[in-house]
Amino acid sequence: MSAAPADAVSGLALPAVLDWLAAQLLAPRDEADIVSMRSATGTTAMEVIALEWQCHDAIHTIRAALDSPIPAATLALDLSVAYTRLFEGVVGRPAVSLYESGSRPFGQATGDMAALLRQCNLQVSGINEPPDHIAMELALYAASLRDGDAEGAARMHRRLIAWIPQWSADCRQHDADGFYGGIAQLLQALLKAPGLDADIILPCTTSYERNDIEGIGDYSLSHILAMRKVVDPVFEARNDYDIFAEICGRMGTCDAFTEGRDEMGWIRTFYESARVQARGKRLELPVFDVFWSSNKPLAFPIGDEAKGYIRHKEFRDDPLLNALGTASGRIEIYSANIARMKYDDCPPHPAWMEPIERLGGPTTKYPLHIVSGHPRSRLHSQLCGTVLRKDYAIQGREPCLMNPDVPRHAASPMAMWCACSTTAARCWWV
Repeated sequence: MSAAPADAVSGLALPAVLDWLAAQLLAPRDEADIVSMRSATGTTAMEVIALEWQCHDAIHTIRAALDSPIPAATLALDLSVAYTRLFEGVVGRPAVSLYESGSRPFGQATGDMAALLRQCNLQVSGINEPPDHIAMELALYAASLRDGDAEGAARMHRRLIAWIPQWSADCRQHDADGFYGGIAQLLQALLKAPGLDADIILPCTTSYERNDIEGIGDYSLSHILAMRKVVDPVFEARNDYDIFAEICGRMGTCDAFTEGRDEMGWIRTFYESARVQARGKRLELPVFDVFWSSNKPLAFPIGDEAKGYIRHKEFRDDPLLNALGTASGRIEIYSANIARMKYDDCPPHPAWMEPIERLGGPTTKYPLHIVSGHPRSRLHSQLCGTVLRKDYAIQGREPCLMNPDVPRHAASPMAMWCACSTTAARCWWV
């Protein structure tokens, strides 16, 4: 088992993260482990885990415990005390049991896990714990995933998901803002990650891996563009069309679905159909092969009426003859239909609703507020993975502009790192 998340940076596959969690729960961490987790590699690994499995809160709690200003040796001692208090007990029973069988080990779960270990031909050395210890179960789950044993992995996932949520809740109750409370939160997030409960996962391609025709213009749709794939589908990804064609093939309806065409066959058919329609409007489009080989958008003429477009112009000119599709035919600010639904989070009229977090709000934890505008070099996260990012990133991080009136020590409790909001990614502040 890996002693620190640094070992998982290269792939950050789920088995590596599960092994790391097992190590944290098998025994208290020593000074070397703390140093490793505090290192740049350990910090980066945790950031990637937070992004990969959308568990920012859990990682934030773990990092907050690790980023204490005390020396690594002292922190290791503090975590050892916390481990003993939580999982071993100082006087009497521990606050939280590390065994599936609960506070009374060697029950049915112990025998079941022993049988599973024998079935998988796995032998555990150097661990003097019953087989239903949480570290043992996590290690077996990781081994099943790593070996490609889908049936074994699904079995262990079902087993863990049956008792870990309550275990996590108990752990967080007794160590809400501590290291082990964060570990419990992270484990539960991993077990509930999208796809883990699925019997079948069909990976589909991104827009870079498939061909298509794209319309350009929010309202005008004044251009169309040949979107040729950049690379072939990677790993086991397939186009949505190919996936459904295969499903239909197994149901005996492939010919009815595909009509004898593949991806490019349908794209060509759609374009040729558009050429016929365009000819009826006195527009002549190039043949498909010319359009597809061109790197320029194909433009359509925009008439004077379209250039002078005004939203709801007909309604404004004559509200009676051009009524809207509302109950009254007019612009409404109250909806009787929504009122009847009695939603807690959607009133029937515009209203102020307290957001999850805001500066000065009742649940505010931090004295800073982030305002996210459009980056100058890209749109949202699009093109973030391209060379354009090099033009503005600072040491490979997203820049975060801070108010100069905010003291540095107040703005950045983690040295030069700034945690924007409570769940956002880390940014390098300037």
